[in-house]
Amino acid sequence: MKSLKQIVKTLLPQSTINSLYHKPLAISARLLAGRPSKSMTLIGVTGTDGKTTTIFGLYHLLNSTHTKAGYISTVNAVINNQTISTGLHTTTPSALTIQNLLKQAEQAGTSHMILETTSHGLDQNRLWGIPFNIGIITNITHEHLDYHKTYEKYVQAKAKLFTNVKTAIINKQDISYQSLTSWLAKHNPQARVITFALDDTSADVYAGPLSYQNGQTKFTCHINQQTFPGSQSSIRLTLPLLGPHNVANALAVIAAGLALRIEPQQIRQAINTYPNVPGRMEYHQIHKRDIFIDFAHTPNGMQHVLRFLRQKYLKKGQRLITVFGCTGERDKQKRPHMGQIATENAHLSILTSDDTRSEDINQILNQIEPGCLISQAKPIRPTDHIPTKQLTYMRIPDRQTAIDTAAAMSQPGDVIALLGKGHETAILHGTTEYPWSELKAIKSAFDRIK
Repeated sequence: MKSLKQIVKTLLPQSTINSLYHKPLAISARLLAGRPSKSMTLIGVTGTDGKTTTIFGLYHLLNSTHTKAGYISTVNAVINNQTISTGLHTTTPSALTIQNLLKQAEQAGTSHMILETTSHGLDQNRLWGIPFNIGIITNITHEHLDYHKTYEKYVQAKAKLFTNVKTAIINKQDISYQSLTSWLAKHNPQARVITFALDDTSADVYAGPLSYQNGQTKFTCHINQQTFPGSQSSIRLTLPLLGPHNVANALAVIAAGLALRIEPQQIRQAINTYPNVPGRMEYHQIHKRDIFIDFAHTPNGMQHVLRFLRQKYLKKGQRLITVFGCTGERDKQKRPHMGQIATENAHLSILTSDDTRSEDINQILNQIEPGCLISQAKPIRPTDHIPTKQLTYMRIPDRQTAIDTAAAMSQPGDVIALLGKGHETAILHGTTEYPWSELKAIKSAFDRIK
């Protein structure tokens, strides 16, 4: 039986719901809270991937300069050094929650707040009336097309973050770059545009060659002297995170720091001590296997993680095993793409459950599997040996059983990547949230095969 919410969604277009419900709610929430954001410097961060890692780095940078800062992210909110839960499976909370958190921040004397903003939150006016000073878009790739219908509408929803910003920070190498700059030229031509890129020397902030050693990424950050006059031209950095995608997130932080007129040496110190983000390339060694837990749940995020592990991290003789699923009642178009990306990079890909919601898990796996076949991966059984020269996959609907199988089939020296759940503490099946921990799941898997 459909809920009232589901019936309303069926009868009314989303744009009408946004105008008649979400926007009035956001206006009321802001008025009731007393417009708390007016006294703070507000930084919004959006993008398909990398939002939370960018927010953690920016918060760390501001704290290192003794700035009283706070944030609202997928993982949690932090205000006045107090950690506050924002709920399960939520990135941008409701307008009422956001305004109440901003009011708490104002009362605590917070000067800078960083908000993780989703395309849903922006499109649904949950962030209406929040005067962002700086907007950062990390990237925009295939995601949420079940809601936005087209990639172009998805980009437009993200671009709403830039509506009234003074500074827009954009990834110059992302496929969305031209669309975003065109949108800014039309809707906010006064905004200062700052670009970052991994290796595009025309960007305002870009990275030199990357090298990896002992869980760290070393690179030189180059700074455009015309954009930031008086700044030094380069900073040599050692980022305690792995992968080019994390370097891109760090570059966004550096660009924001320079826009806030933070000294390069302070930026250098903060980047060199960049905090680990729960569930983002989170590393553990268990029974001589390298375990990576990552929130990657999009084709772009999965590709970044698995390509890095396969091409830069894996040593001769090591095998890469990945366990992943796709969320139910969400963008179905991405499912075969994720199956293809997984099997093109991992020696063994185990297709399993994520947050299935009310969708049948076998239906979800049926839609992932064609991508595995495109890459000519071979289906195998848990009793088989994992070949190193043949791409393989298997379907195991239960996530704990899938992780048990990955552990049992692995050998010392192998790398196991658990993707999709990351930091989350629950898994959603039907309408019930069941306690979940990727780390506990993999630890218990190895305990059972001792």
